[in-house]
Amino acid sequence: RHLLRQRALAEGAEPTPDAADSGWPARVASTLRAPLQRVAVQTLSQHLRELQGRHVEDGAVLVLDNATGEVLAWVGSSGPLSQASEVDGVLALRQPGSTLKPFLYAQAMEQRRLTAASLVDDSPAQIATAGGLYIPQNYDRQFKGWVSVRTALAASLNVPAVRTLVMVTPDAFHRQLAAVGLPLRESGDYFGYSLALGSPEVPLL
Repeated sequence: RHLLRQRALAEGAEPTPDAADSGWPARVASTLRAPLQRVAVQTLSQHLRELQGRHVEDGAVLVLDNATGEVLAWVGSSGPLSQASEVDGVLALRQPGSTLKPFLYAQAMEQRRLTAASLVDDSPAQIATAGGLYIPQNYDRQFKGWVSVRTALAASLNVPAVRTLVMVTPDAFHRQLAAVGLPLRESGDYFGYSLALGSPEVPLL
């Protein structure tokens, strides 16, 4: 019932003092798998303890069955390790970062602009936009020169991804993300070329 209520609140439902008074069923059929749920909770707690020295204080876990889309495990926070345990990290909006890059390269391949073996340029770039120059950087602020799409994705290089988005266009990539179930609140033009680097905020589910 907690997950149903949290999802409803995230979708704009009015909060009620007590879930039992708001029509929620006393029993709910769930696709969660208890053994996997326990493993997810334990794994998250272990990783957070290992990352305490890096000021990582919380996390969330969502496990899906790729074939059916069923939710097999859902951990919204680390519980007692969290300073905001009431926040469900599965539904909270966060930037997905480089997880959008595979979708971008897949679209470029679908449009026959690139193949996995195509070479893309990983060198300093200055891209003109309505707001001025957009100058993407790689995480390590270094450049590898010409690399294959396969290498660019495996190394999560930012500059080749942005150059790929220039070919695909932000609006077309925005439509593709919506088509695969990731509707964004703002348009592709709103995010611009940073869309290649996962700038929009999305939930895990």
